[in-house]
Amino acid sequence: MKKLAFIVAVLALGTFAQEQEKSKEENANDGIALGIRGGVHIMSMGTFDLSVGWHLGAVRDVMKLADLEMFGSIYLQPGVLFFTKNSWFDTKTYWIEFPILASWKHNRYRVNIGPYVNLGLLGDFEDKAATAISGQREESMNRFDLGLSFGTSYELWRFWLGASYNYGFIKVSDYHDSGSASYRLTLGFNL
Repeated sequence: MKKLAFIVAVLALGTFAQEQEKSKEENANDGIALGIRGGVHIMSMGTFDLSVGWHLGAVRDVMKLADLEMFGSIYLQPGVLFFTKNSWFDTKTYWIEFPILASWKHNRYRVNIGPYVNLGLLGDFEDKAATAISGQREESMNRFDLGLSFGTSYELWRFWLGASYNYGFIKVSDYHDSGSASYRLTLGFNL
């Protein structure tokens, strides 16, 4: 499982790096960047269901949406992240996230906001109690999540430090009536 997760992350990063090399000259003066990101997060699937996980991936400013002169610029920033989602009721699960953020950049600071889609890839999504009662495999976690992400970051040279909050709109677990939420601390490097 860990080997598959590593292979997915390497392929995603390789694709982004290859695209960045192709358009390096085009984007040299535009402020458009490719970034590698990784960090830790605290995930909540309900009131008393907190867990710690990790995330790794890449983001790319693909288009300058607005140039606000002395107030900075706004970019469209999609990405792909591989991460863990844990719950007291389920074992560790592995997910892929596709955020599409509007990123306002002023000097070294950024503010990001936008939707994301999460897809459950690997792990044990089974509800063990329901499976024991019914005799058939029952899943307790949905393998799809949709939500809103917002955060801020600071760039120093090519290094990047960010904090963000993700809130899921879809009921992720059968044990809770609300979506998941996560607080993220992320380190990165812009290529």
